Amino acid sequence: MSYDIPDKDKKDWQSFISNSEKLPNKDLKKEFTSNKKTKSIDLHGYSLSEANKVIEQFIYNAYENRINKLIVVTGKGLHSQNDKDPYVSKDLGILKNSIPHFIKNNKKLMKIIKGFNTASIEDGGSGAFYIYLKKKNVICFFMIIWLASYPKSGNTYLRSFLSTYFFSKDGRYSFDLLKNIRQYPKSSLFFNLGINIKDKNEVAKNHLKVQSVINKEKGFRFLKTHSGLVKMNGYNFTDMNNSLGVIYIVRDPRDVVISFSHHNNQPLSETLKMIEENFILDNEENRVPVYMGSWSFHYNSWKSFKSSNKYLLIKYEDLIKDKENIFRNILVFIKNLSNGSFEIDDSKIKKVIQEIEFEKLKKLEEKKGFPEAKENEDGKKISFFRKGLSGQWKNNLDLKTINSIKKSCGKEMRELGYL
Repeated sequence: MSYDIPDKDKKDWQSFISNSEKLPNKDLKKEFTSNKKTKSIDLHGYSLSEANKVIEQFIYNAYENRINKLIVVTGKGLHSQNDKDPYVSKDLGILKNSIPHFIKNNKKLMKIIKGFNTASIEDGGSGAFYIYLKKKNVICFFMIIWLASYPKSGNTYLRSFLSTYFFSKDGRYSFDLLKNIRQYPKSSLFFNLGINIKDKNEVAKNHLKVQSVINKEKGFRFLKTHSGLVKMNGYNFTDMNNSLGVIYIVRDPRDVVISFSHHNNQPLSETLKMIEENFILDNEENRVPVYMGSWSFHYNSWKSFKSSNKYLLIKYEDLIKDKENIFRNILVFIKNLSNGSFEIDDSKIKKVIQEIEFEKLKKLEEKKGFPEAKENEDGKKISFFRKGLSGQWKNNLDLKTINSIKKSCGKEMRELGYL
C-alpha cells in the first residue's frame, strides 16, 4: 500500500522546516522535556503502533503529575515508512492525523482531556499540537486511615516506617516522628469535648463525634488503634464517613502471647486469657477504655472494610521477611485511597528501611528510652523493642499453651496460613 503526500502537505512541510526554530533531536533520545505545568514529547521516528503506546502512557503520567498542558510533536511524515504498516489506512498515513484520531477514540483518555489546539510556531506549528488536561481531583487525608492491630503485632514498626517516610525531612528516623501518628482512643481528645472517659457508654456514644473533630484538621490522618471494630451499646467505633480505609497488621497469636506477656510484665497464663477471651483494656487511670476482644474477634472485626476495597491485610511475618516489597504495597494502597496525592519514592523506601532496622530501634531505646514502654513494679522501663522475631513460640511455649491457642484461634490461623 502506498500513500501520496498531498501538495498542500508538501508545501506545509517546506514551510515548517524552513523556520528557524529547532525541534528536539530524536537521535539524542531526549524525548521528554518539562517545566512546571507543561510537558512535551517528540514522536519522530516512532511507528504508528509504538507512537500510540507511548502517547497513551505519556498522557496518563502527565495527568497523575497534574500537568495542565502537553505539546505533542508529530511532524509531517514526509520520510515515514508507514506504507509498510498494515494497520495504517490512507486517512491515517501520518502521525499528524493518526495520533489525534487514536486519542479521540480512546474513551479512558478522553475522560481526562479538556481539549486540543494547534501548536504555535515556536512549539512546532502545524507539525505539533497541544493537549489540555483536566485538573486531577485530589482527596487529601482529611479522613482517618487506621493502622489497626492486636497489641504486639508490629504496629509500632509500621508507624515507624510511615512516620519517617511521610513526616521526616531527610528520611532520618527518631521516636519524635511517631507523634505524627497518634494513638486512638486518647484521653485528651475526649477531655477536650467534655466527655467523661470513666463512663463507658458516653465514650462509645461519642467516638464518631471525636473522629469528626479530628477530621477537621489539615494534613495526613493516620491513627493507630488496638481497638476492635466494635459496636458498643448500639454505637459504632467508626464509620465510612470518618474513615478512608484501614491497614490491618496481624501476627501469629503464639508469638503475640509471648511478646504481650513480656510487655505487660505478667504471667503468660494471664495474657493467654486476654487473647482467648473478650478483653477490655480499661485498667489504667485516665485512659479511655479500649475494646479489643479476643485475638480472633479483633482480626475478623476489621474485615468489614473489605467490601468497599478499603482494607489492606499485612502479615507481620511477611513484613520482616520482605520489607521493601511490603512497604511499597502499603504505599500503593495509601496512594490509591487518596487518589494519587503523592508519588512513591523507591530510593526513600530503601533509606527508611535502613533507618528502622530492628537492632537500630533497640539501640535507640537503650540510649534514649521509648515513651510508650511500660514500667515494672520497681518503676523501671520494660524494653519495648525486645526481639521482633517470628516463630519464637517454637522454643518458648509448652504444648498445653500451643494447643489452647490452636483451639481458640484455629479457624483464623488456618485462614492466615499459620497452621
